[in-house]
Amino acid sequence: MLKQEDHNTYKKYTRNLSTLAVGLVAAGTLAACGEEPEAEYATVQGRLESQEQAANDDTSEDTASSAIVYSVSASGQLTPMASGDVNADGVYTIDIPMEEFSSSRQDLVVRAFNTSETEIGSVSMSREFRTDGVYTAAPMSTETVVETKVFLEAKSSGEWCETCTLPELRAIIDDELAARVAASDRPDRFTIAAETVSGSLEAQANVFAEIESGFDQETWQTTKASIAASQVTHDADLHAATSAMASTEATERREDAYIDAYANANFDEDVLVRAFEARAKATSSLSTGLEADARASMISNAEINHAIFSNAAVRANTKGETSSEYKQANVALLAALEASADAGSNVEGDVEAAWSTWKQTAKEEIDKSLSTTSRVAVEGIETSLDAAVQAYLGALGTLNSGATVTAETIAAAQSTLYSTYTTEANVTVLTATGVSEDEARTYLQTRAHVAASGQVMQ
Repeated sequence: MLKQEDHNTYKKYTRNLSTLAVGLVAAGTLAACGEEPEAEYATVQGRLESQEQAANDDTSEDTASSAIVYSVSASGQLTPMASGDVNADGVYTIDIPMEEFSSSRQDLVVRAFNTSETEIGSVSMSREFRTDGVYTAAPMSTETVVETKVFLEAKSSGEWCETCTLPELRAIIDDELAARVAASDRPDRFTIAAETVSGSLEAQANVFAEIESGFDQETWQTTKASIAASQVTHDADLHAATSAMASTEATERREDAYIDAYANANFDEDVLVRAFEARAKATSSLSTGLEADARASMISNAEINHAIFSNAAVRANTKGETSSEYKQANVALLAALEASADAGSNVEGDVEAAWSTWKQTAKEEIDKSLSTTSRVAVEGIETSLDAAVQAYLGALGTLNSGATVTAETIAAAQSTLYSTYTTEANVTVLTATGVSEDEARTYLQTRAHVAASGQVMQ
């Protein structure tokens, strides 16, 4: 929350600027040596989601009267850029002088204050700001307040990773998770949420970097740009929404666009499933200090994304159409993972149970690509494959550090698991039965995808 003296300092700062501007205009007129160039601005507009109801209830303490736009430094420090009034309907429009921007692409925070100068709402946004552009922020709500607090905490604590972006953080924190984090009375709830989001994204980035054949900076930047664009559209849709249904539909479109940003990029399915598996592991490991319901929401969301890309990898590596049994198992998996958001402290058991049936069905689906002779040969290496999984889980069982160390440990352990599954010795077992080398590696890699899924870190 902005301190009272900070808010007063900014008000004095803007009054002094206004006085100076008037003086300069007057001086320029008297000098009469040509007109001064017009100032250039970018405009931020938005509204408070609850303002209309607050006005009807005549609760002035919950009614905003002014809003301030801030730039955000690398360490999470806020610097005021411009301010504006908030009308009775909760709508604000703020013109920001272009000289206030340090770069065209910038992360901003908007905070709303009541007449007592108490902060009552906030929202964060990331845009490419240009002269005369009008940029719409999402309506201020519990979700945007939590997003902003987690964002600033991640920056100020040093947990903000090199590949972390504000649009992706906002895509990860949905309204259910935000409400549960906000309702908690834990003083460190925003710190834990910040560490969890940052660590999960860092684990994903480490996996992308590890698998060089499936990663390049251009693809990465394209994905990030798509996520940012979908967030801009989502903010505008929410701003224009006039009903709860319209807001829900806008959020569903954003969720689909987020998955599409990765699915439609130039990433191989085998790379994506590993990246989102690492994210899921980091999420469950780093979120242990949250309230049970908030942690369940974070884990559920991460596991659903992992399941989506697990299914994509199995389908891509299966000859022909997948069976109806497998399709049904996948539908059941997604439904169970979605339900696990309400499992509270039982989320670990519910998630692992949800994956269990799918894993068995997926293995059977993958095995269909092998001849009877090849299947018998694979039975001879099952013990070593199981041992590799146990070693993987053992390495992850030691996770008790911060985001960066956790992300590095997960990427390294995952790399060892996949290397063990696809050793030359295992490949030879299959090629000796007439399977091509490429098909053998694909089979073993897909088996590793299935084996790595479904474990929740305590």
